Amino acid sequence: MNDRKRERLASWMMEAAAEFIARSVALPKTLITVTRGHLEPHLERAMIYISVWPDAKEAEALKAVRLLRRDFYEYTERKFTIGQRVPVDFDIDRGEKARRHFEEILRGEKR
Repeated sequence: MNDRKRERLASWMMEAAAEFIARSVALPKTLITVTRGHLEPHLERAMIYISVWPDAKEAEALKAVRLLRRDFYEYTERKFTIGQRVPVDFDIDRGEKARRHFEEILRGEKR
């Protein structure tokens, strides 16, 4: 699969993950956002990266999302017809977390 098709499929999977998480994961006073998706070159695996607010709920949110992996896998099979089954995993987006931290530092210096 070429890079453009893989990126488009990753984008579709991100949208599906955001929709699925919004419907299926119920953690009070917690915001879970899908920040990026990555598909390996030959579709061996897909990674969906999430950001969680507040940070103290990260472990709980990641656990809740990972418990629903099989349900999400089945959801994407119904939603997409790519002809190949792609195992999906979730993880915290450390890059997004670092970006937010840098923004806080910069905002502090401007004051």
